[in-house]
Amino acid sequence: MSLPHPFRSLKVAVVTAVLVAAPIVTAAGPAAATPAQQTVAYQQSDAIIANPERGFDHTINTHYYADRTGYTPLDEQTLAGYRADGITQIVRVFYMEKFVHTRRLDRAWLRLVQQDFNTARRAGVSIITRFAYIESKPWPPTPPYGDADLSTVLAHIRQLTPLLRHNSDVIPVLQSGFIGWWGEGYYTDYFASDPANLGALTDEDWAKRRAVVQAELRALPSDRSIQLRTPQMKQQIVEAFPGGEFPHHGGHGVGLTSFEAPHVIPGDTTPFERGMALALEPGVYYRGRFGARVEEIYVVSDGGGVELRTWRGA
Repeated sequence: MSLPHPFRSLKVAVVTAVLVAAPIVTAAGPAAATPAQQTVAYQQSDAIIANPERGFDHTINTHYYADRTGYTPLDEQTLAGYRADGITQIVRVFYMEKFVHTRRLDRAWLRLVQQDFNTARRAGVSIITRFAYIESKPWPPTPPYGDADLSTVLAHIRQLTPLLRHNSDVIPVLQSGFIGWWGEGYYTDYFASDPANLGALTDEDWAKRRAVVQAELRALPSDRSIQLRTPQMKQQIVEAFPGGEFPHHGGHGVGLTSFEAPHVIPGDTTPFERGMALALEPGVYYRGRFGARVEEIYVVSDGGGVELRTWRGA
């Protein structure tokens, strides 16, 4: 979501997405001491508050065509201007038109992508990252759509792994991408058995899509997650692995920080008050493999919880 003017009040934007965490490995250790509680009083302010990895964003995409044209590097001064306005993240889709039919990524292109992460780091901005092969073709959509097959996608993810890990400090989340127009997983030649009937996906189609997500999880460090675009994708990814554990809390408050009271757990009896924003994020985890968490933000109103996207100060 992008705004033409700075967002000057203390509210939070929401992206409905499933956050699929990279592999989780637990180990037993000594019990940590319970930290002492401390009360902090905040003063009301109308200043722009820059909240890292949360809030509104700008979208700045780029391309890389067969003749190596189309790539527009990020501009540090532009990003610094966003940061001064309190916007701390951008969405960037790296379109890889040149590589749709080849498994080898150019070193020159990888250097361009690395330079973008360097620029974002200097400007104090993070990049919500997505990779895709084609933006769109003339409407209405008809096959062939022009994306890459599974083996090509997996080869590219393997080559992108060092870059993703090296720059994880400025990648708050990786959007699954790769499949279909815009990397949104729909208009695809290779991840739907019948490209003319995209609403009827087979078990084989979902197996291919899971293979992409699993490869992305392996490419990321353990403290980074993946966003999947639609509820159907969420259901297919989560339901494909029964027997998961549910140790994660049900949610938490969002305000001056991205993680604060009240916490949606049995032991927290803090009453909800009108105007509170709560991130509800039930999760399922598979020991030694990975976890998945769906997050949506609700605002407490006099009539109950209202999803932030539809809230109008009720």
